[in-house]
Amino acid sequence: MPLIVGNTYSRNDIADEIELMDLERAGNWLTGVSFYRQVYYVFVNIGAAGRFGRNYQNIWQGNSLIWHPAQDWNLEQNRLINLISGNFAVNIFWRIRDREKFTYAGSAIALEVSAGPPIEVVWGFYPNVNEFVAPPIAENINLPPAAAFRRGPPPAYGINRVLREDGPTSVYLFKMIGPTHHVFPEVPQASSIVKIGISNCIPRRLVEMSCSFPRGCALGWQHINSELFENGDIAYRVEQKILDGFLNNGESLGGEFAFISVEREQVIIEHMAADRRDNPF
Repeated sequence: MPLIVGNTYSRNDIADEIELMDLERAGNWLTGVSFYRQVYYVFVNIGAAGRFGRNYQNIWQGNSLIWHPAQDWNLEQNRLINLISGNFAVNIFWRIRDREKFTYAGSAIALEVSAGPPIEVVWGFYPNVNEFVAPPIAENINLPPAAAFRRGPPPAYGINRVLREDGPTSVYLFKMIGPTHHVFPEVPQASSIVKIGISNCIPRRLVEMSCSFPRGCALGWQHINSELFENGDIAYRVEQKILDGFLNNGESLGGEFAFISVEREQVIIEHMAADRRDNPF
């Protein structure tokens, strides 16, 4: 039986589920992060000390989890590089009291990483509207005020150098799901609110977009279609052609957003596929 988001499990429950050998049920399995059969399993204490008395000040921020690894971890270690790379599945389990069972938060992807100290990773979760169970807010679990809220980081100054490398890039079509007619009352109810964009990691982008809604919001984003192109320039040209079509048809809501009919949605999907065929690699 697969792990179910929102259900609670002991470490042994999870080990039985994934058929973890008895010899592997020690060491890293008991201390926070374990890697087994190409999958990471991360056990997180929220506002509580762990097995060895350390409290890493992990907190929930909406549907994102702010997580701090052990103090001896650093960004040059392969164990952290691989964990946040997006190349491996990461299953996260959390609890608010030591020794109680963990709640399965879902399959996660790293959205942000801060070098610290301490190192901080913002985990987002692959959207599954029918299964995801949001954690309780801090006020309901008696966390100290310092752990109850998290605002933006303090200002940073100085030179910030970023290296961006070109490579395969996708053009994606996302659709807003939920009671969109309440948010966009002037848009025909038969229309869908969509977003066109480009990204080199569609799952991460979908998580980023979905995390923009605060916890409890009935709105979300759904991946409708995407096509992969050889580089960012080609993907950008395809994206701009679709956005120009939104403008010419009076569908644009500004930026990369538009409202379209079901028929237009299919036309856009077909155009994306045609552009992909015209630009093989």
